[in-house]
Amino acid sequence: ILIGYYFGGLFSLEIEGISWHEGGVYGTAVATMGMLSVAGMILGMDGFGPIVDNAAGIAEMSGEEKEMRDRMDAFDAAGNTTKALTKGYALGSAGLAALLLFQAYLTDYARIAGIPPLEVIVDIVRPEIIAALFIGGLLPFIFSAYAIRAVGKAAFKVVEEVRRQFRDIPGLMEGSAKPDYSKCVDISTLWAQKEMIIPGIMPVLVPLIVGFIF
Repeated sequence: ILIGYYFGGLFSLEIEGISWHEGGVYGTAVATMGMLSVAGMILGMDGFGPIVDNAAGIAEMSGEEKEMRDRMDAFDAAGNTTKALTKGYALGSAGLAALLLFQAYLTDYARIAGIPPLEVIVDIVRPEIIAALFIGGLLPFIFSAYAIRAVGKAAFKVVEEVRRQFRDIPGLMEGSAKPDYSKCVDISTLWAQKEMIIPGIMPVLVPLIVGFIF
């Protein structure tokens, strides 16, 4: 952030009418765009970990040969490494985007109020500011709680469906009949979408509600 701000400030020296602060914000914005430009590749690397983890579990449960399991273990180790790397990238890019969004709010407020951006002061000791900070800090924990609850509900429904199939499909317990795989997939998809409605709209509605209240 500081490096992007510094080089953006140097860029402002080359153009008349642009302050150091405005150039610094521009440099930070360019740095953020650079990080987000490879977001697709980073998301692909992040999804690689769970895929190979599930593949390794399937190979272990299906009794594959040792050579196959060793290959899956190597892929699993690589997936764990990529997951660790992409988490840091996600944290950094989200932090940069949040700072730019906050700066955009301040700049827009300064434009409407007709004052220079550097004269905008955010007093963090005001009760409404403190309340908004607490609400924003609680959002990740509330989101995580809803997500964990959604996983638990979906898993419980899948367990119920598996028990039903063992009970209602003749020969399934003995291995002479095939289970209904698609039913379990449908249940997982349905409950994942149903339970993520509230967490999905929460990041959109909460800032609007806080803005209208305060």
